[in-house]
Amino acid sequence: MCHPDDVRPLVDGIPDREAAARDGRTPGQRRHDALSTLCRDALASGRLGSHRGLPVTVIATATVGELQAYAADASGATTDPPTATGYATTAGGSLLLIRDLIRMAGNTLHYLCVFDDTSSRPLYFGRAKRLATPDQRLALHAGDRGCTYPGCPAPGYICETHHVTEWAHGGTTDIDNLTFVCPSHHRMIGTTDHRWRTTRNGRGRTQWTAPHHIDPHGTPRTNSYHHGADHIDEQIGTAVAPSADRPP
Repeated sequence: MCHPDDVRPLVDGIPDREAAARDGRTPGQRRHDALSTLCRDALASGRLGSHRGLPVTVIATATVGELQAYAADASGATTDPPTATGYATTAGGSLLLIRDLIRMAGNTLHYLCVFDDTSSRPLYFGRAKRLATPDQRLALHAGDRGCTYPGCPAPGYICETHHVTEWAHGGTTDIDNLTFVCPSHHRMIGTTDHRWRTTRNGRGRTQWTAPHHIDPHGTPRTNSYHHGADHIDEQIGTAVAPSADRPP
């Protein structure tokens, strides 16, 4: 049952003698494959309800470059087996191998979110109403990945949608005016002097400005916790930056 090497794995009835004869799996491997099939069927069943406006499912993001690198490697363009080790990021903050993402995506409904190369802003906008649509929440999973409050590790699964420019002050429910915020930090935002304020920077990231009694200088801050590439870029920039005793 559920033999992954079969063209059409059997999930009902009783396997015939030929199927049993070519099955070299151990009892533990058979139980593993059965559990995998059970979980995959549950995810695809549509019976798991919804969470914060989205169907309960796996959400993962990756760059086109990472997908292309693995696709070229898997085609035999370089070596066999594939050596590409890129990772996608799930909405819970864990890492998923690109090859596993492609395999899982083979039987799923795909959503494509395209970002501008320079500003990292999604290249489309949503409808102007107060509540974010499921499609807009998916775009936030791809862009913000988690809470945007500086240093907050809360993943996107548990975040609420927030209007960067407050809805009560004319802010629209367009994708470039929405951001992820966890419930505890959402309550800190407001327009009075003792509340935090949110704005957008030139890269499309949400930045937070503390009230005057916390930061008299009002320095905007962003959260790079969910964007590991930011730390890599900073390290590279530090490594190549010219020093006082080294010519640029």
